[in-house]
This record gives sequence, C-alpha cells and structure tokens, in this order.
Amino acid sequence: MIGLRIREARQVRGLTQAALAKGIASRTYISAIELGRIKPSAENLQIIAERLGQPLSFFLPDSLNDALQRLAAKLNQAKTLLAVDKIVEARELLHQIEAACKETVHMNIFALYHEVNGRLQQVDGALLQSALSYTLASDAYIKCKQLHKAWECRYAVAYALYQAGYMDQSISVSLDAVRLLSDTQECEPKALTHYLIGCAHFAKGDAHKARTFFAEARAFMNDTTLEAALLALLGECSCMVHQGQWQSAFALSQTAAGLAEKHNSVEIKAEALIAVMACSVRMGEHGEAKQVLAQIASLPGVPISVKCKAYREMLFVTKETVPLENTACLETTLSHLLQSADTRLDNWERVKSEWVLERCRLLRDPQVTLARVGTFADSFCRIGRFKDAADVLAFGAELLKKAGSVDEAYALLSKAYALMQGKTC
Repeated sequence: MIGLRIREARQVRGLTQAALAKGIASRTYISAIELGRIKPSAENLQIIAERLGQPLSFFLPDSLNDALQRLAAKLNQAKTLLAVDKIVEARELLHQIEAACKETVHMNIFALYHEVNGRLQQVDGALLQSALSYTLASDAYIKCKQLHKAWECRYAVAYALYQAGYMDQSISVSLDAVRLLSDTQECEPKALTHYLIGCAHFAKGDAHKARTFFAEARAFMNDTTLEAALLALLGECSCMVHQGQWQSAFALSQTAAGLAEKHNSVEIKAEALIAVMACSVRMGEHGEAKQVLAQIASLPGVPISVKCKAYREMLFVTKETVPLENTACLETTLSHLLQSADTRLDNWERVKSEWVLERCRLLRDPQVTLARVGTFADSFCRIGRFKDAADVLAFGAELLKKAGSVDEAYALLSKAYALMQGKTC
C-alpha cells in the first residue's frame, strides 16, 4: 500500500525514482519500496512525503492510520498521567505500547514516545538517559517542522543536563534551543531558556555572564513571561550578592517581591524575600532579617523546600556575624523541616541544607573536620555539583589551617583546585 501510493504521487508530481531518491538513498531503494520489497524508515518516509507534497497519512493504509491514532491517544494519556504525578500508571501504559512505538513509520509518534519516555526517566532520576530520549524527540519534531515542540524537548535536555551538573553541555543545548525559535515571536520560551543559561553560568561561578543572560531573560517581560522574568530578576540579585553589591541586590529583590505579590505568585515572593533577608544580614540589619524570615515562614502555600532554603540561607549568611549559640533555634527548625520534607526535596537541595547544618557543628567542634568534609564533598560530587564540593573542601582547609594542620589543609585545597579545573573527585 505504501509503495503503491508513493509511485502514484511520484508520477503525478512528474518525478523520476532517481530524483525522488536524491539525498536519501539510491534509485533502487525507491524502486524496492514501490515494489513492496522493503519499507521506508520513518525519517525517509517523512522526507518522501514532503517531496511529493502530501501529508504522511496519504501513504498509509486506513487500518494503519487507525492504529497510529490509537497509539497517539495512549501516548497523550500517558503524558497527562505524568502531569498529575500518576507515575506508575503512566509507566505501565508506556510499557504496553513500547514495541509498537519503536517500530512506527510515523515521525510524530516516534517523537511523542521519546518525549514521554524522557519525562519518565527524568522522574526516575535517570537524567542522562532522559537527556538522550528528549534529544531523539526534539530531532524528530524538527523533521516534522514542529519547532515549538522541538524547543520544549531541547529545553528539557538542557534542564536535565543542568540537574545532572553538566553546565557547559546545558549551556550549549540551551543555545541550540534558542536558535530553533530565532524566526518566531515566542517570548516565553526565549525568556525561560535565557534564564536557564544564566543559572548554568552562575553554577559555574561566572556571575558576570550569568547576569548578562538574566538581563536578556528579563527583556522579554510581559504577562505571559512574568514568572520567567521574575526568576531572572532574582538571578540578577544573586549575581549582585556574589559580587558584593548588597544595596543594589536589596533594592532589586524588594522590587521582585512587590511584583510577585501584585501577581499572586507566592513562591516567587518567598524566593525574593529570601534575597531581601540575606542582603539585610550582610548590611548588618539582623533584626530586619529575622522579621523577613518570620514573614517567609508564615506565608500561606509556601512549599516546604522554599522554607528549608530560607532557614538554610539565614544560617549561611549569619555564620560569621552572629555567635553560634544564637543560631541554635535556626538549626533546630531547619533540621525539623528536613525531616518533614521526606522526598519533596531534590538531592541538591537536601545536601546543601544538611551541609549548612554540618558547617555549624564543625565551627563548634572542628576535630572531625577532615572526615566530615570529605563525606560532603563526595556527596556533592555524586550529584554533579563540583563547585559546591570545592567550596566544602575550601571551608575544611580553612578550619584545618586555623587548627595548625597545614599539610592537610593544603591537600584539601589541592583537591578543590582540581575540581574547579574540571577534574572529578
């Protein structure tokens, strides 16, 4: 059936078999398809359909079209199940149709299958496998000329790489994603992608480049891009803090909090208030910082992960300016929040919070510095956060140096330097 319809469409178009095959394969390949001896791959059938000016469905028998529609319906059902966190049901449904999806000649089905599979792998924490599946889906959507869907999958690849700690690769894929939309007026995906690039540069420790991309994300601010623009605004605040510009960061974070409140974005308002709190501590306004922390903790609907971040940041920024005995209440609250968080924190957030608590313990009793620092550096390395691991090692080196263990301090600094040069733990 496929071969017959290709021959009919080719003859109507006035093309020879050689002309149709150009750039795909040989003339004999087209001849074998038309004679029914072989079936074209999904990719080649898509190209052939475009050259012959026909939709892909024209070349498929009605029974096959019905089967493809059923596959598409099940894939979209699995996608919906994932969106509402019904992971087990989505996995079972995908498993039922996996073989048919892999054998399909329809590029849209191929793309949708790998998109759903990529999301499942991401949920399971298999980030690199997820990145591969999303890449296959994105490439297939590009061939179908569905550029927005291709962007969605490219962005998912970049985000998975970012989560896995591969910042350079995340930036590269993000730039590819932006290029897909270069001829469109779609602001929201451009804002989100520039924000992600900024986050990756910041994670690498390059606040200057990060700030550039956060500013570009903010340039797309409108009603549809508000969330991404506000997050970029907070990203700029983080860069300013990193560069020691406390007053500017304080003012910008207050602006972000006001905008978030105006648009009823509770979580972003909480994130902005965390920045206000951190800047207040660094400017010596400890009383105001405590009031802001209490405000964050009392905000209705704030996720427990954001509350953990608030107490973690408060502990981190007060470690050098407040006597340790005055941070006990903060430590206890953060510890209780971590216990109640269960699985609602990703690995990075949990390890960061646990490390801040460990820092406080080590500042009180540095005798076990070498062992505990090594444990936490390894924990950060396992989740791909090498800069965080290097910071842990540098902190340990500082404590050891104060205790007179110069050789051990030097060894930790050497490991930290190696990590910053891209070497593994």
